Amino acid sequence: MHTGRFIMKYRSWIYLTVLIGAGLISCTSLPPIPGTDGQGSARITKFTITKADNAFIKEFSIACDIQEGADSGIIHGILPAGTKPFINVRWTTKKGVLWVDGIRLSSKKPLDSSSVSQIVAVDAQGKTRLYRLDIREAAIPTIYIETENSAPILTKTDWVKGKVSIVGGSTSWSKPLKASGMKVRGRGNSTWGMAKKPYRFTLDEAAPVLGLPKAKKWVLLANYSDKSLLRNFVAFSVASTLDGLEYPVHQYPVNLYLNGEYEGIYGLGEQVETGAGRVSIEKPDDSPETSFFIEVNMRIDSETEKGVLGKDFFMSPSGLKLEYKTPDTDVVSDIQRKNIAAFIAEAEKAILAGEGYERYIDVDSFIDWLIMEELFKNQDSIFLSSVYLNRQKGGKLTLGPVWDFDLAAGNSDYGAIGQQPTKDPEGWFPLYSEWFSGLYRDRVFRQAVALRWSTLRAKLEQKTFEAIEEYTALLSEVQEDNFRRWPIMGVYVWPNPPELVAAATYEAQVEALAAWFRARFLWMDGAMRILADM
Repeated sequence: MHTGRFIMKYRSWIYLTVLIGAGLISCTSLPPIPGTDGQGSARITKFTITKADNAFIKEFSIACDIQEGADSGIIHGILPAGTKPFINVRWTTKKGVLWVDGIRLSSKKPLDSSSVSQIVAVDAQGKTRLYRLDIREAAIPTIYIETENSAPILTKTDWVKGKVSIVGGSTSWSKPLKASGMKVRGRGNSTWGMAKKPYRFTLDEAAPVLGLPKAKKWVLLANYSDKSLLRNFVAFSVASTLDGLEYPVHQYPVNLYLNGEYEGIYGLGEQVETGAGRVSIEKPDDSPETSFFIEVNMRIDSETEKGVLGKDFFMSPSGLKLEYKTPDTDVVSDIQRKNIAAFIAEAEKAILAGEGYERYIDVDSFIDWLIMEELFKNQDSIFLSSVYLNRQKGGKLTLGPVWDFDLAAGNSDYGAIGQQPTKDPEGWFPLYSEWFSGLYRDRVFRQAVALRWSTLRAKLEQKTFEAIEEYTALLSEVQEDNFRRWPIMGVYVWPNPPELVAAATYEAQVEALAAWFRARFLWMDGAMRILADM
């Protein structure tokens, strides 16, 4: 096994040293290499940008991906944008030594960087194999997570200690985070069962991650089923324009390295919770009537979540399962549980009747939430899960924030609502939930929704397509690395519809999403006109 060290000045010079054990490789055993025949048995087995040799990643090493072909290979690596030009790389080889442009890599020697676009591995018989270097900077930030003793993250319940840092990037949210102590675990419902795992981490000390308000709790969304990688980013950008939604969640794309291994493009952002800079309600106290934050979660008592009725959640008279978020289930008192459930029951009765609901709900938040969820035709918005409600003590029930759009905007192949397939850009969606069906009984509410749509429509369309364009430009290059790590283009991933399985390139995925929205805006225009006249 041959080991080596490679110090690269990224745009100017390269210095290389190859070692066998503790000694230098002799430079006399092989003749100069004029070209490659692709028949060599030598292989580069490891190529790592090491934390020991690189100050800009002194806490974390980056293992480059070695892609082997029939007669050649490619070494892929992603560097944080704006990092120092000198990059130190260590490697190991099997059955061979390395050459660059006919020069044996046997001692430190400066080379013109234009000559280091490829490396030749040479075996003992003089046969060769070419490796092309593909080491690039990324415009989006890079997050490094290193667990203690490189322990794996195996469950959604068991925390694993470690440290996290964020470096690089040239975006507005590219804010560095020095190596910080934290604990991390899995998260998600259906997404946790997928190959590319989502995570949640809690910092030891609150920090302004990506320039967002200081907090301890953060999430990394995998967006595995969304091959455009765009839906959540576009959705949260659009939601930020809706002032009826009290708190817009933020999600920004990052590259994730976990214990030195590249795991792909993730969405990094806030955990949905109450607190400063997040869902703003008065801090719950021990009085009988308290502020609260709850989630409609129809899966709460499933085999995977194992929620307990009366402890973790309660049920509304119509059968909605409502999970306690704040106050926490461990501190909410029996009288508070009773009063929260009683308020929801009274509000639900008025909502389903379509009259008197104004006493109980913040109508503006319900309308903006509805427009947002209808525009994206979000699968969870049928009051399945990720439907959040909060109430200040003595106040009205507010709907929001919006959340979880990776299966929205045509990315679902299951079922139909109102005889319209869920994947189609036509058809209402949350309207068919019991609560909104009740509200739609009221002509005043219907007209208010239609009027709000006409007021927002131009801004929503502009923001939607601006966000698609912005995030596509940022991800168009690094998406190749994501899909090399997760080769799912042209492959069915639950619940992709056939049209999106057939869209077997990143460009086709982006165009399919844009086309879906063009059709959705047109359908919404006509549907809102009908709604106003009903």
